[in-house]
Amino acid sequence: MGKLLSVKNLSVEFPNKKSRLTAVNGVSFELYSGVSLGIVGESGSGKSMLVSALIGLLPRNALFSADEVNFDGKNLVDISEKDMVKLRGRDISMIFQDPAASLSPTDTIGKQLSEVFSLHEGLKKREADEKSIDMLNKVGINESRLRMKQYPHELSGGMLQRVMIAMALACKPKLLIADEPTTALDVTTQKQILILIKELCEELNTAAIIISHDLRIIAEVSDRVLVMKDGRIVEEAESKEIFNKPKSDYAKLLISSIPDMSGFREVGQTKGVVLLTVENLKVSFAGRKGLFGRTEYIPAVDGVSFDVYKGETLGLVGESGCGKSTLSRTILKLIKKTSGRIVFDGEEIESFSKQDMKCFRKRVQLIFQNSYSSLNPRMTVRESLFAPLNNLGIRGEEAEERVKRALYEIGLNEGFAERYPHELSGGQKQRIVIARALIGEPELVICDEPVSALDVSIQAEILALLEKFKKEKGLTYIFISHDLGVVKNISDRVMVMYKGRIVEENSTREIFENPKDDYTKELLASIPGIKAV
Repeated sequence: MGKLLSVKNLSVEFPNKKSRLTAVNGVSFELYSGVSLGIVGESGSGKSMLVSALIGLLPRNALFSADEVNFDGKNLVDISEKDMVKLRGRDISMIFQDPAASLSPTDTIGKQLSEVFSLHEGLKKREADEKSIDMLNKVGINESRLRMKQYPHELSGGMLQRVMIAMALACKPKLLIADEPTTALDVTTQKQILILIKELCEELNTAAIIISHDLRIIAEVSDRVLVMKDGRIVEEAESKEIFNKPKSDYAKLLISSIPDMSGFREVGQTKGVVLLTVENLKVSFAGRKGLFGRTEYIPAVDGVSFDVYKGETLGLVGESGCGKSTLSRTILKLIKKTSGRIVFDGEEIESFSKQDMKCFRKRVQLIFQNSYSSLNPRMTVRESLFAPLNNLGIRGEEAEERVKRALYEIGLNEGFAERYPHELSGGQKQRIVIARALIGEPELVICDEPVSALDVSIQAEILALLEKFKKEKGLTYIFISHDLGVVKNISDRVMVMYKGRIVEENSTREIFENPKDDYTKELLASIPGIKAV
């Protein structure tokens, strides 16, 4: 097991008018072939900036320095861009966090994946296409020949992440760098990807650097772990030692923030007044044209029925593409239903007038999954919070007072009102998104993956905030997530969705302790955990 990477005293700084902002501060570590190194830490800890420095992808205004960055006998400190390009994709491969931003929107999936084989292995088109299809199958993408012809916007977020993973693994690199590789994936797909990464490291003697805010994933795939805070390494040890006997206070904080899978939350009142009823709801989307030019329709939601009771949190889990988000958007009338009924507070929403819909929009709100894209980058926090109030006819002093109160409730001071989204951390953005959803005083809030992109300590804060608002404001939640640990700790009841259908619904305790459906059992068996170390 030879030394593959040696890093000594690596730093990254960003100059401004008065001083320099240090993103990475004197980091040193070594990595051996076949070893998986996990890097954990909160947003802004320097994790992603560190690996960007290693492969020459720092922003232009970054100041980089290091006593040594030696990869496979090559000095990367002074390497030319031309030689670095040769290394990237062949010897060093990277799985980026945001697949939508990493793939070309104008090229098919097949073209982009096949180019990897053509560029780095010199394969002809037909052979490159066949290898591409094989890689898509390996990362769990069905109908791979069809997917080869599709464009990125035609695939779900989970599928796009699988495509990125296929591209990164295509040429069997010596070093695989994975930056939040499973953030957008459900637990079953997470497990497939984690197994794939493990097999690659073991079979090909490939080293891996895996960055994640999910410590359970790091525990499952990493041999060693670096814990970073404020650009420095505060602890480094074998995974087993880090997770069972952490030494630094910061590592202890991170581990204590992992969702508890051993017990159950105090269950609220789950039966009583029905706030929302969904009856035999169906939503289909137009697909390919079949014989004689007839359009084939693909069911996204297929005969779903359930009730939501006032004051409860109803968890909704299932893999990417199962119909969770389509269901939530149909309830909000953002997507048109094909058939079925949606009844809110005793009235069918299909019969609502424009005035009724305005009232409905006030009473039912959505917390979006991606705080980065759901906040207008050109609007200050105050303007973002004013927008829903203005739609409700609330202006002037009352609006100002509500904004102040909303910021106070989410733990931010008035100074944040003048900030723009790029001046906020990921956790702060998500707090603003929550404040915007709640500022109009709704009764039902649909939370669509509200903490999936956040590190565990921020996740815990956001979940506690949602629970606080539920008790103080009498809110009702539909909580959508692929993270069963999160769902277990916030939900009174859980529905499991698979291929557009609800395959199981029960109390949270019954779902986790006595699952009936085979798919539910598969989901529970796929949960990554500290038990892995």
